[in-house]
This record gives sequence, C-alpha cells and structure tokens, in this order.
Amino acid sequence: MGLTQRQFADEINTEQQRISEWETGQHLPSRLTATLLSMVAERSGFVYAGPSQTPDTQGMTLEEFRHRPVAELGLSPRAITALKQVDLTEIGQVLDLLAQGDGELLAVPDFGRRSLSELKSRLAEHGLQY
Repeated sequence: MGLTQRQFADEINTEQQRISEWETGQHLPSRLTATLLSMVAERSGFVYAGPSQTPDTQGMTLEEFRHRPVAELGLSPRAITALKQVDLTEIGQVLDLLAQGDGELLAVPDFGRRSLSELKSRLAEHGLQY
C-alpha cells in the first residue's frame, strides 16, 4: 500500500510494534483484526486472506508455519521434487520466492503453471493469498 508500518498502524488504530509482529510472524491478528485488515486491503485494491482456522495451523505463528517442510502442504510429488531439486524445502523459502512474482517459481525446472496453481490453492487453505 506504500505505507510505513507507523502509517499503517495509524490507519487501523494500532501500534507500529503490532504491525511489525504480524510481519515477522511473532503474532497473528485476531479474527476481528483480520476482518479489519481485509476491509483496508479491499479499499486499497488487493486481497488479504486472514489467518486460517484449520486445525493444522491454529495456534501457530506465521514464523512457525514458514519453517514447516514444503511437503506438509500436500503438493503433488512432481511439485515437491522440483522444489527440492533447487533446495526449496521450507514453506518460508517458497513464500519468499513467490513474493517476488510467479515468474520466479515458474523458472524452477519442472515446476509449471499447474504446480503454481496447486501451491497457491494450498496456501489459501492456510489463509495466505498470492
């Protein structure tokens, strides 16, 4: 959105430290805050998918989720093998690459559009939208 943490904190009436904690995965926003974040994001023209309430991520910080093995996302064996071939073994590594754009993951040998779609779908199940 082009805002600093402080500016964004002011926008949603919270502290800058809280924004930092969300960004680093130290804490996930509450359900009420996630709703507010969704509204702010929508107004700004992008989608925010709040934290998932699925049993395998409930109570886990984003940082903990980032350190889980990619294989736990339930991707196809082909997608998992392609990611492992380039040493992408943790979810956080894949998220960092995906944050740079779809092309970065599509550049991974044998990781095609179907694998990318599958990855995005699995991440959405965990409350992450790309």
